[in-house]
Amino acid sequence: MARRWPDVRVIEAEDTTSSYVLMEEAAVGLVYTSTVGLELAARGVPVVVAASTHYRGRGFTLDPDTEAAYWAAVDGILASPPQAAERRRVQDLARRYAVLFFFRFHHVLAAVHEEGRSRPEIRVTQASALDPGRDAAIDRVVRGIVDGVPPIAPSGTSSLRSTVSG
Repeated sequence: MARRWPDVRVIEAEDTTSSYVLMEEAAVGLVYTSTVGLELAARGVPVVVAASTHYRGRGFTLDPDTEAAYWAAVDGILASPPQAAERRRVQDLARRYAVLFFFRFHHVLAAVHEEGRSRPEIRVTQASALDPGRDAAIDRVVRGIVDGVPPIAPSGTSSLRSTVSG
């Protein structure tokens, strides 16, 4: 990589440099699966994705399927950066997706407790605590499984609140 672009520097995971400072300076984001790619796109920075991440193919990143296509995409962006209108379009799509992904797709289930990245713990002691109508988030997830309906929280509701007892 250094031979291709002499000004490229790799910043190790342990480095204390803020990724947000780097995003402000980036001409293009090169990501594997990192959420940083979504954040860059939401800032209007062109992003080339190398792996199958949840936001790949959503219309706001470049998603090459081969190594040659990857480098062609990077070279293309550097040679001819997107115009302001295209950056705004990509930024809008990425922001809409981020809201959907972070605030309407993830559900906190009161029946499950998890501290950080610990092993989840089931909180309910009776199956009746999972009955329909007891927890809207659980109801959405079950509808998604049984009926094939996407488990997306309705606009104006919080997918991050859920209460169940029992």
